[in-house]
Amino acid sequence: MKPDIIFYQQYAVPYFGILSLDSHLKRHGLHADVLIHTLEKDPIEALKKIKPALVGISLMSPEHNWLIQTTAAIRKALPETRIIVGGIHSILYYQEILKDTCADMVCHSEGENVLVQVIEEFNKDIPRWENIPGLAYRDDAGNICINERAELVPFSDAIIEDRDIYFKRYPELIKDSTHRFFSSRGCLLGRENSALTSLWHLKH
Repeated sequence: MKPDIIFYQQYAVPYFGILSLDSHLKRHGLHADVLIHTLEKDPIEALKKIKPALVGISLMSPEHNWLIQTTAAIRKALPETRIIVGGIHSILYYQEILKDTCADMVCHSEGENVLVQVIEEFNKDIPRWENIPGLAYRDDAGNICINERAELVPFSDAIIEDRDIYFKRYPELIKDSTHRFFSSRGCLLGRENSALTSLWHLKH
């Protein structure tokens, strides 16, 4: 099955954001896959074999120069493929990303609902990107357009971190003995499930 989106990342660890997005996409009947730049002999060639319609790149701010180089390489190899950027860097610097890189779109909010809408809109004859909150993009004339922020996505047990999206292609990641937890979402006051709440109760 050809994926609706290929997530593309630099570092060889499961990204919690991508795990959350993958879980959300599955609940909407959509399919994602992932490519890790540093684990592929020729990552751009691997992308060319898949020929994805949409590539999603997740990153942090220190990777901005890598993003410039990577989006340029993807654009050269796959000129018809759309590139959307997400992650904390895109929430803070969405205009800079669109100015500096070959990305077509940037998610400047939590991405679960934004990405579902992007994929649904992408499959229409005439996509209306202006209707998607949380999205910044270039229009057909090359102008940067910025939509309003999307609503926050509640953190709940419905977010299942299914690591199969990583392990089926990169089984070597199963051997990683480092334990990681999701600390960037949830309520510190204990009203919602989160790693922060658990750590707070352990300390006090």
